Amino acid sequence: MHVARLGSHVPQERLTATVAVLRDAGICPGRVIDALLDSTDPDVDLLDLTGEVLRTGTGRPWRTTVSLAQVTVRQWSMIRGRLIQKGIPDPLRSLPSLTALLDAVETMILDGAEDDKERQRMLGDLYRRDNALAPPPGWEDGAQLDGIL
Repeated sequence: MHVARLGSHVPQERLTATVAVLRDAGICPGRVIDALLDSTDPDVDLLDLTGEVLRTGTGRPWRTTVSLAQVTVRQWSMIRGRLIQKGIPDPLRSLPSLTALLDAVETMILDGAEDDKERQRMLGDLYRRDNALAPPPGWEDGAQLDGIL
């Protein structure tokens, strides 16, 4: 999963993952890199563009998307088992998108909370790195997840 590798501490893995995410989005990485090299704006970089691609594709801040993808990769056996128990026999083929899978993983994480205070802490931890942004409206109450679990 390319998105999970964006959180790697190895620069080469991050670059490879960044290029893969851009390609999957239908963006030519070579043209983007050329445009960035020609840019006079020092604050724009390849990771910013990748972040916007992920935000557009999932509706989540890119660091949250990467974190959820990493949890998905690391805990795939457990996640797959829980999805199968919920009636999704082949999660990778049955779920319509990466976003739907990440929605399900986020729900599983939040369902582990013992009370509302812990749930709010978990949401804060999950979205913290992105300037304390809260989940998009409606996500915290599961409105977007009906039919997935």
